Amino acid sequence: MPACKGTGTVCHRSGSTDECADGKICTVTRTPDPADVAPLPPVLVCLQQCETATDCGEGELCQIVYCSTKKSCQTGAVQDPPPNLCGCEYEQDFESLAQNSPTALADDGWLFFGNVFDESGTLKFSYPNEPPSPVPAPNDSTDPEAASISAVASGEGGHRQGTQQLVVTSDYECCALDTTDPQGHGNGTDRVDTIVFREINPISTALIGQVYEFTFDAKRGNMEGATTAQAFIRTRKREPDGSFFTTNDVTFDTSNLPVDWGTYSLSLDLSDPDLEAQILQFGFSSLASNFEAAGNVYDNTSLCAS
Repeated sequence: MPACKGTGTVCHRSGSTDECADGKICTVTRTPDPADVAPLPPVLVCLQQCETATDCGEGELCQIVYCSTKKSCQTGAVQDPPPNLCGCEYEQDFESLAQNSPTALADDGWLFFGNVFDESGTLKFSYPNEPPSPVPAPNDSTDPEAASISAVASGEGGHRQGTQQLVVTSDYECCALDTTDPQGHGNGTDRVDTIVFREINPISTALIGQVYEFTFDAKRGNMEGATTAQAFIRTRKREPDGSFFTTNDVTFDTSNLPVDWGTYSLSLDLSDPDLEAQILQFGFSSLASNFEAAGNVYDNTSLCAS
């Protein structure tokens, strides 16, 4: 029985208490041997929960358990956990992306898609491609004030955000600006919906039954005028005719963020088995017109099972 698992017995989910006996918690443990050319993977075992070191034995430390806010009595340093230990499908702090590469965001899987609405809010068209489909997101400019669509910027972070951040703004080159009938930003009334996102396509059986949280740090950029912005996590289903419709859409308004960094999250329940084989998308968007500034700054993005 799971409840019989005492200290030192193997468990399977870091942070789990229902796998272990009362007062115990499943913890990643194994001190790597420097002599090992290929260290063995970490082991998860049930260890004593604690609040401070006084709750532990001699030589033990009261340390945070991966995938949990709880602590356990651990002996010295432990090996870093394996990827996705806590159910994270994606984590990115943008520090490792090549800031001067125009494909930095595309190489990390970020996509761009756009819609153009008239001043009444009626959809005029989607783009790019025909039929409309996403394309790799550009890394447009290291200067957040000059970026169009998306960029890896620097110098916008605090201690937690490090050196590089993600800027999502508007597609200021939309659409047909050099014609006699410009659309998008070119006519002063259209509203350009710029969407920068990642996706899991398709949603696998392993994801069904989980609640996923999209978490990110954010602060206000150069937003102005009537521009609005949001973060989102959504699911999309492909119809037999090739069209798509949205089956879930959870959003967080980022139109009026403070100038100081904050951490935000939104969650989506994937318990409906009909969601299998659909597309899961998460990211940021802006809705702007007449070349109004639309930039917000984001960092420390993650999509994890809660």
